[in-house]
Amino acid sequence: MQISCPHCQRQFTVSEVAIGKRATCKGCNQKFTVQRPGSTIADALVPKAAKAELIRPQPVRPTILPPVQTPTAAPVYESPPQLGFEQPNYQQPNYRQPGYPPGYQQVPPQHLSVVIQQPGMMQAPKENGFLSLVRRLVMIAGISFIGLILIIVYAVNKDTAPQPIASSSRSVLSVPPVNYEPVDATVTPPVAPPPTIPPPPVKQIPIQLQVIGKTQQEGKYQQQYVELEVRMHNSSSRDVRAFTGYIRVNDLFDKSVILLKAERTEPIVAGKSTDDKWSYSYNQFIPRESKLYHDNFEDLKFSFELDEVIYVDNGREKFGN
Repeated sequence: MQISCPHCQRQFTVSEVAIGKRATCKGCNQKFTVQRPGSTIADALVPKAAKAELIRPQPVRPTILPPVQTPTAAPVYESPPQLGFEQPNYQQPNYRQPGYPPGYQQVPPQHLSVVIQQPGMMQAPKENGFLSLVRRLVMIAGISFIGLILIIVYAVNKDTAPQPIASSSRSVLSVPPVNYEPVDATVTPPVAPPPTIPPPPVKQIPIQLQVIGKTQQEGKYQQQYVELEVRMHNSSSRDVRAFTGYIRVNDLFDKSVILLKAERTEPIVAGKSTDDKWSYSYNQFIPRESKLYHDNFEDLKFSFELDEVIYVDNGREKFGN
């Protein structure tokens, strides 16, 4: 679409999308509103759809207001009308109650009481307290009298009830009662007692070892030793060639201090004892060895555990695990 600047009349080519928008001329640098050729400025500023909306009358939509809720008043209950009773005048000579034919002779009631009750209430007619007490006493006396009669009748019937006739031994045969006990048809075979397993034989320890002394020794190159003096006894009937075991050392509180290896390769005659001295190296940096070295002999407890025995006749016997 070709348009011209209204100030310098310079021609430009623009699209219809720019109609109604502000533009700047490149020739005179003046701003103007882009409009269709042959139309006014007002036509350019107002779109067609807007002009149609301005020309077409808008329908008037009625405004719908929400219903107004009026507070509900509390119901008002009217009190029931009071019933009035007209007391007839029986003293009048010509009195006639409505509803009776003329000449009808009506006998006035001796006692007439009218009770007017309110709605929802029930009232009993009042009566004399003395008469009520008398009536209750009469009722209690009547119930007691009836109960006494029933007790007497029961006692009389109990005394006069027919007793069973004692029969003689000739006419009646008395059979003692028989108690029938259920018999179990299943026969349980006798259960054999479990075999008695004899306890395993206790092995006789052939070697007994006893620590009888402890000294401190120093060897070459200032090497220190703990020397134990032991006494060994062969309690078996066979000569022992060698044996191995352990010497367990505990303190006075039976806490383990150290476990020493015990081994002898010299024979011990059956039934004889022999003494020997065994030396163990000492390292001052190992706490258990240091305790064994420095503690007194009286403050330590020694026990021997036999592991294996080799006899002179080449027989072997294992005792340890």
